[in-house]
This record gives sequence, structure tokens and C-alpha cells, in this order.
Amino acid sequence: MNKDEGLKKDLGFKKIVSLVGLPGSGKTTVGKALRDSFDWLYVDVDEQIEKETHRKIVDLIREDGEVTFRALEVETISRLISELLEKLSGMDKCVAFCPGGGALISQESAELLREKTFVVHIDVSLEQQLERVYQQELKYQEDTGKVLRPL
Repeated sequence: MNKDEGLKKDLGFKKIVSLVGLPGSGKTTVGKALRDSFDWLYVDVDEQIEKETHRKIVDLIREDGEVTFRALEVETISRLISELLEKLSGMDKCVAFCPGGGALISQESAELLREKTFVVHIDVSLEQQLERVYQQELKYQEDTGKVLRPL
């Protein structure tokens, strides 16, 4: 049994692995590593929302408010999971599914992820998280001239 077969067996019947954690925990890095190492599909919920709305997450929250954004996030997570489950039916493939760092704020999102996916919480030290978020902030400021989030 190769590593991928063993991992799939450990997941049981759930083919979608939700990687959850605070901003800067490494969800995207781990998700892309699973994609590259095991030929999994990779879905980043925030990237999908930005693609569909043609707006950055930070702008959606600033302009429309967090309540409106969280409702959009729940709707997107629900739709993507349904689409993925249909797509994966009959396929021997898994998905690294990365909801945003605040997705678990919504009880509805948390329940969807718990019921329909195999949830993995990624935990890093506070120091690592702060450094990663700080680097994200610097990059965003360099690219846009705007403050991403007050630190």
C-alpha cells in the first residue's frame, strides 16, 4: 500500500479534507502540498469567492460588512462541497479543501464541514502565525498601497 492509499483508507468514506486554522496557520501551504504530493484536487474557498465576485476578501468585508461576507462564505462552502461530492462520485480522488481562517465563526459552516468532510485543524505557534500574517500584510501593502488589516 502506497502513502496515498493509506491516507485515503484513514479518511474513511470522506474524500474532502477540510484544512482549518487561524490566518497564517498554513492551510494553503498544506493544501497545495497534498495536491502536489498525492495528485489531489485543491480548492481554496477565499480564492473562489474572489474569482466569482471580482473583489478581494478584505474589500468585501470592508465594503459590505462581515455579516454579509460570512453569509456569502457559508453559501460558497455549501455549494462547493455539493459540487465536489457530485464530481468525486465514482472517482478515486481526494480534495484538499481550504476554507478561510474565519470560516468556523459560522456555526452553519462548521456543521457543514464536520458532516460532509474530514476536518483537520492546523495549529502553529503564535510566533509563527504572527510572522506569517505580518509577511502577508507587507506583501499586500507593497502590491496595493493599502493596509490589509490593522496589526
